Amino acid sequence: MNSEKAVAYLLPIAAIILFLVIMLSPSYFKGQDVHQEINRLTRDVAEENWDSATARLLLLDIEWQRVVNRIQFGAEREEINSLSRSLARLQGVINAEDKDSALAELAEVNYYWLAIGR
Repeated sequence: MNSEKAVAYLLPIAAIILFLVIMLSPSYFKGQDVHQEINRLTRDVAEENWDSATARLLLLDIEWQRVVNRIQFGAEREEINSLSRSLARLQGVINAEDKDSALAELAEVNYYWLAIGR
């Protein structure tokens, strides 16, 4: 009877602790790949290397989709949507080969990336 009571108390406590760890851990599941791709893409845009920037943006988008699956339960939905919208705008700006707008969008993408999990 005592072991049944212990399980009845410990199981919900363990579940709550597990959910708290998941909800508070997006910064651990983010990794560094997206941030590295943002930095590489910024360098390509600054050097006006548009072909490389287009390829890097594709890699950044692929990596972002991987990370979203890992952090979607712990990060705020608005942060995820904001970063996704910025990446979509960045695609248009890079296609137009507009250096100033691309650098501004990249700064915004970087800001949203750093804000996730804070």
